[in-house]
Amino acid sequence: MKRSRKTASGQYALALHRDPSPPLDEAREEELLTALAGLMLEALGADPGENQSEKEASDESKDHA
Repeated sequence: MKRSRKTASGQYALALHRDPSPPLDEAREEELLTALAGLMLEALGADPGENQSEKEASDESKDHA
């Protein structure tokens, strides 16, 4: 089976050089970080609303031997 040398019209070119994005203001940056942290916790199976410092403190008291 021969491959066509013509590129499909629906393909996108890979942009190797992009203009840098404008910096986020502090409020947007905090909102973005909070959203990303929640998504990461959800992916790990943790409850995003759970206080992680309480969980870490309870983990330390367990015997890991």
